[in-house]
Formats: sequence, C-alpha cells, structure tokens
Amino acid sequence: MGFADAVPTLEATTPEDEAFREFVAAHRVSSETSRHFDVCDHRRLETALDLSLFAERPFADGGAEENLRTWMRLRDLALRVLPRGTNCAIRPFDAAYHMRPEARWRPEVELVIEIRPADEGLGLEVVDDRTRRTATEILRALDGFGVARGTWRDTMRRKP
Repeated sequence: MGFADAVPTLEATTPEDEAFREFVAAHRVSSETSRHFDVCDHRRLETALDLSLFAERPFADGGAEENLRTWMRLRDLALRVLPRGTNCAIRPFDAAYHMRPEARWRPEVELVIEIRPADEGLGLEVVDDRTRRTATEILRALDGFGVARGTWRDTMRRKP
C-alpha cells in the first residue's frame, strides 16, 4: 500500500455543506455588516464589527419554535465559517421578527456575530486591520454557501 492509498481523499464539499447551501437558498439567507461602538471616557470607540445573518421566515409558519430552529441553523452555519481562534460572540436568540426595508419588509430571523479584535490585555480593544480581514474572510466563506451580501435578489437563486 502506497502513501496515496493511506491518505484519505478529502471531499471538496461535504453532505453537511450541501445541506447548508439548501438551507441558504430555501430561507434566502443574506448578510450585513455594521460597526459596533462602545463609549469609554466620553469617547466613541469602534470595538467590534457586527455581522448579521438574516433568514426569511413566513409569518405564522411554525411560530417561535420554528424561528428558534432557523436561528440554530444560522448559528451552525456561522460556526462552520468562523476561522479558528476568532475572537467573537454570537448574540442570543431574539424571538422577534426583524424586518428591513431593504428586504421589502419580509419577516426575518436574525443572528448577530460580534467580531472583536484580539485581546491584547489593554482593556477595551479597538477594531484593527486584522479584525477587518477576519470579517472579510468570514464573508468570503459565506459566499461559498450562497449567502447574499446585503439582501437576497431573485437573480441570485441557485440554478438546478
């Protein structure tokens, strides 16, 4: 048995990844980033980047339990794309629908990831280039699953 026989072949995509792509298409998942500020010593400091994932949910389709399941699936997707060692926090589930004019006021479930600078032991860290690169890396990974940046457009639907 040679070396090539001893090393398992890695799949380019796993069945779980394909399930994520199907979830993204079915729920028209989109992402949005915004700056997160805190106030310290009367100064406004950018302390994180908030990356929101939105999944469309029809009103009264399974209620709060289904919204929680949708949020948990968004969390699984977020955990799948976060680079190892990323300093971040995922905000808790919010049972309220989120509605944005950019999404034509369709009800959405939102998951927010706070991407924070590395803890340098200085107290309140501010966003740096490394934090921005991490956010960009996460967005690129989400692109691979078909997540739309901004809002979902009908032209972005996956072709069969």
